[in-house]
Amino acid sequence: MRFSMSESAILPAPTILPAAEDSLCDGRITFHRLLPDLLKSLEGRFVAIHGGEVVATGGSFVETAQSAYGKVGYVPIFVAQVTATQPPLFGSGHRVFRPEKLLDPIQL
Repeated sequence: MRFSMSESAILPAPTILPAAEDSLCDGRITFHRLLPDLLKSLEGRFVAIHGGEVVATGGSFVETAQSAYGKVGYVPIFVAQVTATQPPLFGSGHRVFRPEKLLDPIQL
């Protein structure tokens, strides 16, 4: 199909899927929201979060991730150990992710 410069074609809008980063950020937010309840029954264990809920638990990071992938497929999941004090997560460069700041956007 060819168009001249004076003609225009209207194409349908593309489907934009959420980025993996968004899914992981949502998982972090869910983890910290659920942390008080998780500490009561799962302290020291690992949890996998996908779709706003805990989908797997286990004694190690790998065990928990494998269990979660078996249930929800190979999609982005957030896996963390349930502890009262969470270490900061480091990314590239000099930025440090501090989970406690996630819950209060004013502090960002």
